[in-house]
Amino acid sequence: MKSKPALAKFPVSPGASGRTLVAQVKKGLRKQASGFADKRAGMVLTFGGNGGSGQGVALASRVNTALREAYPSVFQSAATRNFHDLAASAGSISMEIYFINNGCDKKGS
Repeated sequence: MKSKPALAKFPVSPGASGRTLVAQVKKGLRKQASGFADKRAGMVLTFGGNGGSGQGVALASRVNTALREAYPSVFQSAATRNFHDLAASAGSISMEIYFINNGCDKKGS
């Protein structure tokens, strides 16, 4: 896995239906993490803002489910972890996406 994650921050509607949430995730990722569609993610850390800590974790979990539906070839086998961001406003999503490295870079890492 690459040691530096791709970062993405975008808003979603916490009460959005499944289809609407998938569309919001697609839109957010296209704007924030361009060029990811031909890669494969190994791990995704998702931070949700939505009131109390349990609600933020639940939102992050829903976003990770939507992520797999939106881009199955990229995220289907990725390990995901859901967190709450206490400083974020409701509906704020922050992601750290660790892509699988296909070989070594010039430094051999």
